[in-house]
Amino acid sequence: MCLYGNDISTAQTPPAAALGWIIGKDRRDPATATFNGAATILPQLASPAKTLSQRRVGFTVEKGSPAREGAIVVDLSDDSHPQIGVITSGLPSPSLGGTNIAMGYIKNGMHKKGTEVGVLVRNKLRKATVTGMPWVESKFYRPKA
Repeated sequence: MCLYGNDISTAQTPPAAALGWIIGKDRRDPATATFNGAATILPQLASPAKTLSQRRVGFTVEKGSPAREGAIVVDLSDDSHPQIGVITSGLPSPSLGGTNIAMGYIKNGMHKKGTEVGVLVRNKLRKATVTGMPWVESKFYRPKA
């Protein structure tokens, strides 16, 4: 769940926060869309690769101290380790046996599941992997279409 003020705020649009599903399909027609922000949000839904600079993703962080709000996400493939994102919330998961999980925003293009990144936790570089959310699959009934 997103925590308002940490994981989402008025600075992010629903597509950047991985919440595009909250905009109903009947409201996505540019000719009839009248909701606030439609001029910005609809192009982001149509082509996120071209219009979004960052995206909210999940991370699984290696053993040790958990990544917390404000921890810097860096690119491990570049020797200078440039900043590519920031952690917005994190904790040891009670459902996954204490595995460190976190949410944060990462540069568009680095958001693919399985991407290896680094997170600076208490001035130590820890390896992290971009992971799909939710970490634990729900058991909701989903009827076949």
